[in-house]
Amino acid sequence: MAEAVPAVGAPRVSRLDRRKARTRQALIDAAVRLIAEGRGDRASIQEITEEADIGFGSFYNHFDCKEQLFQAALNEILDVHGS
Repeated sequence: MAEAVPAVGAPRVSRLDRRKARTRQALIDAAVRLIAEGRGDRASIQEITEEADIGFGSFYNHFDCKEQLFQAALNEILDVHGS
């Protein structure tokens, strides 16, 4: 898959920033799957990070709590499917 070329004058996104964005998105995607399975409210942070295939400690680099993650997941669902 080819990576998008930034627009002229657009700031370059560092490799670290891209990796952080991928990790955050993996957490959100995992939360969306858990919500779809009806397990969102019962899932532990350990289950969420396992579903996302990331380390437990990485969760707290992106979210303060499960509720914050699930709010981001719900916002994404609404963005994708409309309100």
